[in-house]
Amino acid sequence: MKQVLSAIALIAALGSPSFAQSDGGSLRFPSIFGVPSALPAPGGSGYVGLVLVHPRRDTEDRSDPINQADGDLLLGYTFGNPVRGVSAHVGATITSLIGFAEDGALQASLSRALHVSESSATFAGVSTTNVAAWGDAADGPPAYAAYLSHLFTVNGGGGEMPVQLTIGYGDHAATADGSGINDQEPFVGIGVGVSQSINLSLSGTTKEIYAGMGFALRKLPRWNFSLGVFDVTQAQGHRQLALTIARGF
Repeated sequence: MKQVLSAIALIAALGSPSFAQSDGGSLRFPSIFGVPSALPAPGGSGYVGLVLVHPRRDTEDRSDPINQADGDLLLGYTFGNPVRGVSAHVGATITSLIGFAEDGALQASLSRALHVSESSATFAGVSTTNVAAWGDAADGPPAYAAYLSHLFTVNGGGGEMPVQLTIGYGDHAATADGSGINDQEPFVGIGVGVSQSINLSLSGTTKEIYAGMGFALRKLPRWNFSLGVFDVTQAQGHRQLALTIARGF
């Protein structure tokens, strides 16, 4: 059965507020793979993304490892200002590259700044996914989550490094194709910008751990990429690799 792809993998690739390429003197934004973040993208920005997953849950009966891969197309747009008001994000997921557009769903989130200073910022967010689903995606109910995200810096060997911490509670996809949704469970994540082009993250729930790396290329200023692993330790028996390629506009 086809399932809706969570936007989690794409959010990690986009890098939230600093989706645009970092300037020459700044470190990459510390996005988090595996759990949602309350740090929004800039108002008036959008994205198109492709998430490739292996193995896809509904392809496990295929003997050829190549045929166990699949992907999803994601589109989204952010508007509003979380400091002066509320930032809102709306998006759509086209599930699977096979039988394109036969299945999919919408998602939305709201973010609001609770505290902003020169050295740190804290945001609150809520989100819902698998809304107005069609095709096989309609077999699953909408999912909801609420979370807090805190952005600050720490001193590293090469200077200050940006760090994001996120803690939340609710439903979210434990696998990239949504087939391992955790119902009403706490989650936590940390992301660190380790260089101008790379950020690393670790996140998880009470049941499993996710790890990810985001990177950007200077010659492709509006493109971002991420590689992540769901269920790193095979605690739930559904480890997956997710490669995301995204472009902002």
